[in-house]
Amino acid sequence: GRARGGDPSAPRLWVHGTNGPMGRCVRDVGLLMDAMAGNFTWSFDWPPLPAGETYEAAALRGAAATSGWRVAFSTLGCTMRPELEALCRTAAKMLGGGVEAKDLPHSAIDLAAVEKAFLILRGKTFAETFQQTMANPLAAEVIKPEIQWNIALGQQPEAPALADAAQQDLSRLQDQVEALFQQVDILCVPTTRDAAFDAEVRYPVEQVGEAFSNYLGWMLPTFAGTVLLSPTVSLPVGFLPDGRPVGMQLLGPPGADAKVLEAAAYLEVLLNLPTACPEPRRGTVDLGTAGPRTKAEAKSHHEGEERRIVQRFRTESRL
Repeated sequence: GRARGGDPSAPRLWVHGTNGPMGRCVRDVGLLMDAMAGNFTWSFDWPPLPAGETYEAAALRGAAATSGWRVAFSTLGCTMRPELEALCRTAAKMLGGGVEAKDLPHSAIDLAAVEKAFLILRGKTFAETFQQTMANPLAAEVIKPEIQWNIALGQQPEAPALADAAQQDLSRLQDQVEALFQQVDILCVPTTRDAAFDAEVRYPVEQVGEAFSNYLGWMLPTFAGTVLLSPTVSLPVGFLPDGRPVGMQLLGPPGADAKVLEAAAYLEVLLNLPTACPEPRRGTVDLGTAGPRTKAEAKSHHEGEERRIVQRFRTESRL
């Protein structure tokens, strides 16, 4: 959404770090957004809220609404845990006022371009940001291997050409996003492919039968919305039989943060889930999460991945 810092042109240039509030309920998030709106780093070229309007008011309006929204649903080409996807589809139907959400056509959004833009531009930015740090061996040693891989990707000889191609992809993706939200109000996407993984694992290398060659693979459902510049709210929509919560993202058109809050508040009322923070406790189910537990294991997992990514995207971009 609008919660971000730095250069006001950031929404078009920085597609990786989008900060936003977290709250017990959608109204809390609206209140926090109103408080953050006074920060000068929230200067946007998109239209501001109408005079007298607040994000809290948008949430309250949504909570009192009696009619649903035009909704589409997508897994963004990811394989999801079936029980998780079912919970999200049910919630999307509720958001639509009882109408089944339309499945987003595969041709609507170029998901390969989304992944390429995120990985390549993230690598470029990390390489520039950490250039001086990596030049100091002592400082470089404390950078975790996952980030060192991002940096290495941005340092590849082909990186500038790939970044130029990715920037062109962003313009094309914005046209696709504009066309999508002329047809629907909200795009619903499961927040993750599976519910929470073992906290002692740094990141999963496999979920629902799909293997990931780097630490960002399991995050694709969430970073897609960032690349598309869509304001996004993630809220719980239910629980798996083992007690793990399931989240679903509501994405809206760029700049329509208030609309997304309004839709989220409407759905929150229908779901009527507990809003109190649960007491943290160790789970009793063995999740069998596959993934590195040590720095050395994470480093080994990323060995040569920057070259594999470059070769893959060079082939796709025909560079």
